[in-house]
Amino acid sequence: MKFTVAAPVAICSLFLLFAPVRSSPPSPLPVPRVPESKQYDFYGRTPSLEPRDAVPEPVPQGMWDWTAPPGGLPGGCVNTVDFKFILQPSLTPPRAPVPVVCGAAGTMKSNLKAGRLTDNLGRIGSIVSNRQFQFDGPPAQAGAIYTAGWGVCDDGALALGPSKIFWRCLSGTFYNLYDQNIAPQCEIIYLQVQRVVDTC
Repeated sequence: MKFTVAAPVAICSLFLLFAPVRSSPPSPLPVPRVPESKQYDFYGRTPSLEPRDAVPEPVPQGMWDWTAPPGGLPGGCVNTVDFKFILQPSLTPPRAPVPVVCGAAGTMKSNLKAGRLTDNLGRIGSIVSNRQFQFDGPPAQAGAIYTAGWGVCDDGALALGPSKIFWRCLSGTFYNLYDQNIAPQCEIIYLQVQRVVDTC
C-alpha cells in the first residue's frame, strides 16, 4: 500500500487556521464631550447659566400703593407711635393727652408707623373708593383713595392728612365712618386714640 504525504505548506495553512489568535486589546473609543449648553439636570430641563428663578406666589389683588392726602399732618401730630391703641368715636373734639385703657381679650388694636395704620391682624386702615374708613387686606381694597397719611395728635385725636374730622353715617342700626359728608344723615365725629395696655 502506498501512502501520500501532504505537502508541508498545506499542513502549515491548517495550523494557522485553527490556532488561537493573539492580539492586543482594542484601544478605548474616545468619549465625545457634551457641550455644557446641552447638559440636563435631574428634572430633564436644560439648566440655565443664570440662577433659576423662583416660581412667584399668587399675588392678592388690591391696592399696594401707599397714598396720603396732600397737605401733611396738623401741628402737634406725629406719624409714628410706639404703642398699640384703640379708636373711640366722639362727638366732641378730644382735648386731653392720649388716655390709657385696659385691653380686654379680643380687643382689636391698631398700630401707626410712618403714617401707615394697621390693626393686629395686619389689615390696612384706608379710605376706600366710596370714602368709607375701614381696614382691609393686606393689601388695601382695590381702588382705595388713601392708604397712608395717618397721625396721632397731642390732644388724643386721630388725623388723616391735615384733618381731624370724620363723618359717621347711619346705615340701618349701625354707623359707618367716612372722611367726607356723603349723605344728609351724616354728622361730624372725631376718633379719640386710647392707648391699650395688657395689664392694669
